[in-house]
Amino acid sequence: MINEDKMREPISNANQEALTPAVIFWSGLGTVVQVGLVVVGHYSNAVYSMWPTLLLLISTSFAAAYVIQVRRSAGDSAWHGGMVGGICAFLGVALATILADAPAMDLFTVTLTAIVTAALVGWVTFVVVCTV
Repeated sequence: MINEDKMREPISNANQEALTPAVIFWSGLGTVVQVGLVVVGHYSNAVYSMWPTLLLLISTSFAAAYVIQVRRSAGDSAWHGGMVGGICAFLGVALATILADAPAMDLFTVTLTAIVTAALVGWVTFVVVCTV
């Protein structure tokens, strides 16, 4: 369901509603899973070697879960999906950097990649879910 009234509101209202409870919930849940991944990867070489791929998979999965729950609009799905994925990735990479498992540059590159990927997955999820 697309909320037409929401689409006509000024951008300042959208900024005030950026960190909705759903964004905080899915970001928090994704961060818990990211922390688990980083801790396991710290002690397991098999997980460590797959770490960036698994991190993006987790971030995009929780972004898609946000979109499935909220279903506002394609733009909202991309914007907030990117936020959910970016928050999860940033906190996971920050922990990996603190544990010296990832270089500090990964904090920028992996987080940016997660934001873009999660935004794209959010948009695609909205298109697929709302057209079915």
